[in-house]
Amino acid sequence: RAAHDGVDISLEWNESPVDLLHGPATAYRVLRATSPQGPWTEVATPVEENATQPLEGNPGELYLYRIVATNAAGDAAL
Repeated sequence: RAAHDGVDISLEWNESPVDLLHGPATAYRVLRATSPQGPWTEVATPVEENATQPLEGNPGELYLYRIVATNAAGDAAL
């Protein structure tokens, strides 16, 4: 879920299902782009599950976000 308070953008999400190749997530990376093709830039890492992370943004600009579950085995895109 995304929200904007006029100053910051906040993202909130639910715990990801267990990835059989990586196991359960211990943290999440937040990536942002202005186009579906990228480039994707990491804007928050690591953040706990179900956490809300304030993110600065430019007024009127459309942002796309990608949440990446991570643990000691590596990353698994959600």
